[in-house]
Amino acid sequence: MPVRSPLRHTRAVKDGVCPRCESIDLYAIDEVLIGAPDSVNGVFPFALTAHYGYTGETGFLGMGTQRRTEITVEARVCARCAYTELYAKDLDELANFANEGVGGVRRLRKAK
Repeated sequence: MPVRSPLRHTRAVKDGVCPRCESIDLYAIDEVLIGAPDSVNGVFPFALTAHYGYTGETGFLGMGTQRRTEITVEARVCARCAYTELYAKDLDELANFANEGVGGVRRLRKAK
């Protein structure tokens, strides 16, 4: 197996150039999917994290309703060296997760 060179600069694939090999031949995957373990043909979105939370609405018998919120990802893949980067699709929802302390999300450092 060939030894891969380290990243040459801080450019991201999302900028249109591979940071490993500097190729501009890239693939975009708008929503990364994974196979369902209990189905031959089933797929579902790959989620970085998820949280079940109350919606504020009332359901059957007056119980509060819950919904699953997921942080899904998109990907960019270099067609030459296969270098791949994943990007969270909903940064606002990710910030909500961090602010609420759910889904195992915490903000490390906030920009000034």
